[in-house]
Formats: sequence, structure tokens, C-alpha cells
Amino acid sequence: MALRTPPSWLQNGSHTAENDRLTATSSIWNTAGVTDYGNMFVTPTGTPSMAVQIAAGTALIAGTQTSTQGFYIAYNDASTTISIAPSNATNPRIDLVVVTVQDAFYGGTANNQVIFQAITGTPAASPVAPSAPANSFILAQVLVGAGVTSISSGNITDKRTFAQQADLNVTASVTNANSVTINTIASQTGKALQINNSSGAQVFGVSPSGTLTFQDGSTQTTASTYNPNITINAQTNTTYTVNVTDAQKFVTLTNSAPITITIASNATQALPVGTQVTFAQYGAGQVNFVGASTPNPVTIVSTGATASNPKLRSQYSVCTALQISTDNWIITGDVA
Repeated sequence: MALRTPPSWLQNGSHTAENDRLTATSSIWNTAGVTDYGNMFVTPTGTPSMAVQIAAGTALIAGTQTSTQGFYIAYNDASTTISIAPSNATNPRIDLVVVTVQDAFYGGTANNQVIFQAITGTPAASPVAPSAPANSFILAQVLVGAGVTSISSGNITDKRTFAQQADLNVTASVTNANSVTINTIASQTGKALQINNSSGAQVFGVSPSGTLTFQDGSTQTTASTYNPNITINAQTNTTYTVNVTDAQKFVTLTNSAPITITIASNATQALPVGTQVTFAQYGAGQVNFVGASTPNPVTIVSTGATASNPKLRSQYSVCTALQISTDNWIITGDVA
């Protein structure tokens, strides 16, 4: 492509819609998507039915018929209901709920409009989602079970992404060179900066006084409050059950008699996937590991002689237990 003339907003120039879209795309937006958390969120109808509701809101939709089509901006000013096709009697299917721009300039349609539509998938024992039409932004997938007569929230998978703004490099000038000043945000009482997750809940905040607040409610006021050292949990009994406070800790086990370590079910001790706990046998009593049997069985794998029930080899042996998926742990290290 050549340099486009006229440039955007040249006085007395003739400006195409495509050029205007490209201007917004390059200077404001990097990606297509909705512009706020609840925008065009798909939910079941108030009375269960073969239809879904699309919330009000704004979305940027990428034109896909040419590489220079840019982003269209669609506005939905009220909740909108669209129908889902009747279910198949034998097999489930996956439908798409999309917002689509139809632009006759690029061919393939006689219309110039933006529409919501449900794209019906193919029923199958293991269904897959259909392809979205050109110039579409996918809002949700809908699992339509065999023989169902209504859609519930459990059938809807949110597929929206959030529009990202173009990178912005801000520099201060004069006395504040190489710094950026952020003043208190009026709509967020007591915050100079607040970062929310996709549900709108705060995950990180900075107060005007400089206090950092994290997702779990903990705060930090100075760098000296951060401790990079591993926390040691010293145990001297013959039994111990791993709990939520042990994540990323070093557990020492000291007793002259054999010691049994139980890895609890995630339903009892909700340790996240990826948690690792390190154990050391400090006494003569050999340390062995078992997985809890209730409320959900815990599976342990290892290179020990009994893979599901490894033991530390001798005094001062060390191993690490890592939860690789819910209630599934691997134990590695000096095990027997």
C-alpha cells in the first residue's frame, strides 16, 4: 500500500470511512474487544427459554475482509434478546453469539449495518464451535444440549476480550523530568491508582500516602517489609497434615519415631495448583507421605519404591511436593 492521501482531517480533503477507522485504530486502539467489564455480556433470559440476552455496551470490531479495514465501533444502548435455534434431539452442539458488521463496500453483503446473531454449530457427540462470519466479534459460546428447551447460565461461556488502547509513553517536563505524577482518583476514594480484575474487583491499589494494597488485603508501606527468605515450619510430632499456610514453606520434621505426612484434599485445604512445599527429615524417624482419602482422594506420584507412598531416604534427606493439578501431587527429591 502507498501513503494515503489526504491525511486524516486535512481541511477540504475527502476522507473515506476506512481512513477514519485506521486513524482510530493506530492512534487509540491496539486490539478489538469490549470497552468495559459489563459491555455486551451474554446471559440467559429472565424466564428460561431458547434465547439469550446481550447487555448494553460498546465494542470494537475488527474488519477482516481486508488488512486495512480497521476497527468499527458498535454501540448497544439497551439489553437485546436473540434466539438460539432449537436443539438437536440426539447430539449437543456449540453455537456462537457474535456482533457482526456488514459493510457492502467490501462485498459479500448488500447491507450496511451491525447486527447481533447466533451462529448455529453442527450437532455431534463431541461438538466444536463454528467459525464466525467476517467482521465479527465473538461475545460467547453457548452449549446447546441434546433435547433441551432452555439455556442456563452454565451453558454460556463468556468469550469477550477487552479492547486494549495503543501504547502510551508519557514523560514529564521541566522540574519533573523522567517522572509521572498521578493524582488521587476522585471516583476511587483514597486511591491514587487502582487496578481491577475483569470483574471490577481491586487487585492492587496505591493510596495518596504511598501505601500498597494487594488483592488479599495485605498492605506494604516500605521496601523493608518485604521478606524474600523462605519461612521455616518446624514440626516435632509423628503426624502432620499439609495445610494452606504451608505453601512455599520449608517444613522440618524432627522425631525419633516414624513420621506420617498427609497431603489433604483440596476441598479441605484449598492450596492452589502450582503450590510447592519442601520437607526435610531432621530426626531419625523416617518420613513417609500419604494422600488423604476423603472428601476427595489425593493422588501422589514419585520415584519412590511405592510411587503413591514415598518416604524420605534418611536423616537430612529433602524433597519437594508440587500440586500439578487439583488433588494430584508429585514428590521429587531424595525419596525411597
